[in-house]
Amino acid sequence: FPDRRETEAHGNASRRSAAATSSTPGPYFRRRRELWLAIQAGFRPPFACPVQPLKAAPRSGHGRLVELKTRGGLNATDIANIASVSPSIVSNWTNGASRPDPGTQLVISDLRYVVDRLSEFYAPGEIRLWLYAEHRLLNGERAIDLIRRRDAAGVLEAIASIDEACYS
Repeated sequence: FPDRRETEAHGNASRRSAAATSSTPGPYFRRRRELWLAIQAGFRPPFACPVQPLKAAPRSGHGRLVELKTRGGLNATDIANIASVSPSIVSNWTNGASRPDPGTQLVISDLRYVVDRLSEFYAPGEIRLWLYAEHRLLNGERAIDLIRRRDAAGVLEAIASIDEACYS
Protein backbone atom coordinates (compact mmCIF):
# COMPACT_ATOMS: atom_id res chain seq x y z
CA PHE A 1 0.00 0.00 0.00
CA PRO A 2 1.25 3.52 -0.73
CA ASP A 3 2.05 5.85 2.13
CA ARG A 4 -0.78 8.22 3.14
CA ARG A 5 1.43 11.29 2.72
CA GLU A 6 2.25 10.30 -0.83
CA THR A 7 -1.42 10.02 -1.84
CA GLU A 8 -2.30 13.36 -0.23
CA ALA A 9 0.60 15.05 -1.98
CA HIS A 10 -0.32 13.44 -5.28
CA GLY A 11 -4.00 14.41 -4.85
CA ASN A 12 -3.16 18.03 -4.11
CA ALA A 13 -0.83 18.25 -7.08
CA SER A 14 -3.42 16.84 -9.44
CA ARG A 15 -6.03 19.26 -8.13
CA ARG A 16 -3.67 22.18 -8.68
CA SER A 17 -2.82 21.18 -12.22
CA ALA A 18 -6.47 20.58 -13.12
CA ALA A 19 -7.43 23.99 -11.75
CA ALA A 20 -4.63 25.68 -13.66
CA THR A 21 -5.60 24.14 -16.98
CA SER A 22 -9.36 24.50 -16.68
CA SER A 23 -9.60 28.10 -15.51
CA THR A 24 -7.15 30.01 -17.66
CA PRO A 25 -8.18 33.64 -17.92
CA GLY A 26 -9.33 35.04 -21.20
CA PRO A 27 -7.51 37.80 -23.10
CA TYR A 28 -9.50 40.59 -21.41
CA PHE A 29 -8.51 39.49 -17.94
CA ARG A 30 -4.91 38.81 -18.94
CA ARG A 31 -4.59 42.32 -20.41
CA ARG A 32 -6.23 43.88 -17.38
CA ARG A 33 -3.90 42.00 -15.03
CA GLU A 34 -0.86 43.03 -17.10
CA LEU A 35 -1.98 46.66 -16.94
CA TRP A 36 -2.55 46.43 -13.21
CA LEU A 37 0.91 44.91 -12.64
CA ALA A 38 2.49 47.60 -14.81
CA ILE A 39 0.77 50.37 -12.84
CA GLN A 40 1.88 48.77 -9.57
CA ALA A 41 5.45 48.80 -10.89
CA GLY A 42 5.19 52.53 -11.63
CA PHE A 43 4.58 52.42 -15.38
CA ARG A 44 2.12 55.00 -16.70
CA PRO A 45 0.63 53.96 -20.04
CA PRO A 46 0.47 56.60 -22.81
CA PHE A 47 -3.26 55.94 -23.28
CA ALA A 48 -6.24 56.63 -21.08
CA CYS A 49 -5.99 54.40 -18.03
CA PRO A 50 -9.18 52.81 -16.66
CA VAL A 51 -7.91 53.32 -13.11
CA GLN A 52 -9.19 56.68 -11.89
CA PRO A 53 -7.22 58.64 -9.28
CA LEU A 54 -8.87 59.13 -5.92
CA LYS A 55 -10.46 62.48 -5.26
CA ALA A 56 -9.10 64.44 -2.35
CA ALA A 57 -11.21 64.21 0.77
CA PRO A 58 -12.90 67.45 1.81
CA ARG A 59 -11.21 69.33 4.56
CA SER A 60 -12.49 68.77 8.05
CA GLY A 61 -14.11 72.21 8.35
CA HIS A 62 -16.32 71.69 5.31
CA GLY A 63 -18.53 69.06 6.95
CA ARG A 64 -18.87 71.05 10.14
CA LEU A 65 -20.05 74.16 8.32
CA VAL A 66 -22.54 72.17 6.27
CA GLU A 67 -23.80 70.59 9.49
CA LEU A 68 -24.25 74.04 11.05
CA LYS A 69 -26.28 75.07 8.04
CA THR A 70 -28.51 72.00 8.02
CA ARG A 71 -28.95 71.26 11.72
CA GLY A 72 -28.90 74.84 12.93
CA GLY A 73 -30.81 76.52 10.14
CA LEU A 74 -27.91 78.95 9.72
CA ASN A 75 -26.68 80.40 6.46
CA ALA A 76 -23.21 81.67 5.52
CA THR A 77 -24.08 85.21 6.63
CA ASP A 78 -25.14 83.98 10.08
CA ILE A 79 -21.91 82.04 10.52
CA ALA A 80 -19.94 85.06 9.29
CA ASN A 81 -21.68 87.33 11.81
CA ILE A 82 -20.97 84.97 14.69
CA ALA A 83 -17.34 84.39 13.65
CA SER A 84 -16.80 88.13 12.91
CA VAL A 85 -15.69 87.54 9.32
CA SER A 86 -17.14 88.30 5.90
CA PRO A 87 -19.54 85.87 4.17
CA SER A 88 -17.03 85.37 1.33
CA ILE A 89 -14.51 83.99 3.83
CA VAL A 90 -17.11 81.50 5.06
CA SER A 91 -17.71 80.55 1.44
CA ASN A 92 -13.97 79.93 1.03
CA TRP A 93 -14.01 77.71 4.13
CA THR A 94 -16.98 75.76 2.78
CA ASN A 95 -15.30 75.28 -0.63
CA GLY A 96 -12.02 74.24 1.00
CA ALA A 97 -10.07 77.17 -0.47
CA SER A 98 -8.93 78.31 2.98
CA ARG A 99 -9.24 77.37 6.62
CA PRO A 100 -10.26 79.44 9.63
CA ASP A 101 -7.59 80.58 12.05
CA PRO A 102 -7.43 78.78 15.45
CA GLY A 103 -9.38 81.47 17.31
CA THR A 104 -12.18 81.34 14.77
CA GLN A 105 -12.13 77.54 14.88
CA LEU A 106 -12.85 77.77 18.62
CA VAL A 107 -15.82 80.03 17.98
CA ILE A 108 -17.15 77.66 15.29
CA SER A 109 -16.69 74.62 17.54
CA ASP A 110 -18.54 76.40 20.38
CA LEU A 111 -21.33 77.31 17.96
CA ARG A 112 -21.49 73.74 16.70
CA TYR A 113 -21.76 72.37 20.25
CA VAL A 114 -24.50 74.86 21.12
CA VAL A 115 -26.39 73.95 17.92
CA ASP A 116 -26.04 70.24 18.76
CA ARG A 117 -27.51 70.83 22.21
CA LEU A 118 -30.33 73.00 20.89
CA SER A 119 -31.20 70.43 18.21
CA GLU A 120 -32.40 68.16 21.03
CA PHE A 121 -35.25 70.62 21.67
CA TYR A 122 -35.83 72.69 18.54
CA ALA A 123 -36.12 72.44 14.76
CA PRO A 124 -33.41 74.11 12.62
CA GLY A 125 -35.41 77.30 11.97
CA GLU A 126 -36.20 77.62 15.67
CA ILE A 127 -32.53 77.18 16.57
CA ARG A 128 -31.64 80.17 14.41
CA LEU A 129 -34.33 82.26 16.10
CA TRP A 130 -33.17 81.11 19.54
CA LEU A 131 -29.57 82.13 18.79
CA TYR A 132 -30.60 85.62 17.62
CA ALA A 133 -33.21 86.34 20.31
CA GLU A 134 -32.55 88.06 23.62
CA HIS A 135 -33.11 85.70 26.56
CA ARG A 136 -34.03 86.19 30.17
CA LEU A 137 -31.81 83.21 30.99
CA LEU A 138 -28.88 85.09 29.43
CA ASN A 139 -29.61 88.36 31.29
CA GLY A 140 -31.19 89.93 28.22
CA GLU A 141 -28.30 89.11 25.88
CA ARG A 142 -28.30 87.17 22.64
CA ALA A 143 -26.63 83.77 22.43
CA ILE A 144 -24.66 84.72 19.33
CA ASP A 145 -23.09 87.67 21.18
CA LEU A 146 -21.94 85.41 24.00
CA ILE A 147 -20.55 82.83 21.58
CA ARG A 148 -18.75 85.58 19.65
CA ARG A 149 -17.15 86.73 22.92
CA ARG A 150 -16.15 83.10 23.58
CA ASP A 151 -18.51 82.78 26.53
CA ALA A 152 -20.35 79.70 25.33
CA ALA A 153 -20.43 78.41 28.92
CA GLY A 154 -23.20 80.89 29.76
CA VAL A 155 -25.22 79.75 26.74
CA LEU A 156 -24.73 76.10 27.71
CA GLU A 157 -25.91 76.86 31.26
CA ALA A 158 -29.09 78.37 29.82
CA ILE A 159 -29.60 75.28 27.64
CA ALA A 160 -29.03 73.07 30.68
CA SER A 161 -31.75 74.97 32.55
CA ILE A 162 -34.09 74.42 29.59
CA ASP A 163 -33.18 70.74 29.71
CA GLU A 164 -33.96 70.56 33.44
CA ALA A 165 -37.28 72.33 32.92
CA CYS A 166 -38.25 69.83 30.22
CA TYR A 167 -37.60 66.80 32.41
CA SER A 168 -38.76 68.06 35.79
